Amino acid sequence: MRGQGFTLGFRLTRYMGQTRTGIHGRSLQKFRRKVRAITAREHGQKAWKKGKLPRTRVWNLIGVARRWAIAVGNTR
Repeated sequence: MRGQGFTLGFRLTRYMGQTRTGIHGRSLQKFRRKVRAITAREHGQKAWKKGKLPRTRVWNLIGVARRWAIAVGNTR
C-alpha cells in the first residue's frame, strides 16, 4: 500500500543485521499534537504558570502510557 497515505503507526528498519521497530513519524506528530491540545494552558487562568510545569503536563496526560507521558510532558 505504498504511496497511498496508509500507515500502520510503526516502521521496521534493519540496522547492522538486526530488525528494529519504531514509531512512524506521522503517528508521532499526531500524538504530539494531541498532547499539546490536552496540556495547553487555558487562557484567563490566574495561575497559568502552574499548568506549564512539566509535572503538571505529565499529570494531565491521563490515558496515555506513562513512558510517553513523561517523554512528551517534559518537553517545552
